[in-house]
Amino acid sequence: MSRPIVHIGCHKTATTWFQLVYYPLVRNLRYVDRLLVKQAFLGHSGFDFTPEQARQELQLSRADEPIILCEEELSGHLHNGVSTAFCRSRWLVGSAGPSRTRVPSSRTSPSDWS
Repeated sequence: MSRPIVHIGCHKTATTWFQLVYYPLVRNLRYVDRLLVKQAFLGHSGFDFTPEQARQELQLSRADEPIILCEEELSGHLHNGVSTAFCRSRWLVGSAGPSRTRVPSSRTSPSDWS
């Protein structure tokens, strides 16, 4: 089973390149459209957030579906600090069971993610 990849898009970490070039080539994980990610994590008040609702908005068929979440706004704006969306993404992924974070780099190819 593949673990999810969550790229919170900290400033200057090649988020746009990953979104446009790298992640669409990955075959064993589903890249979730960034508009769905923004709606699931940033579209609600922190008081209204639930992992179940986020899974539904991300169109996940099951809690352990192998996915890639990549959105630069999850790390907050460069000039105003860190967003609470990162904590929310940990709740969503963590509630599916134990997982380790994988950090993609320019030295790995999309076929390496298994």
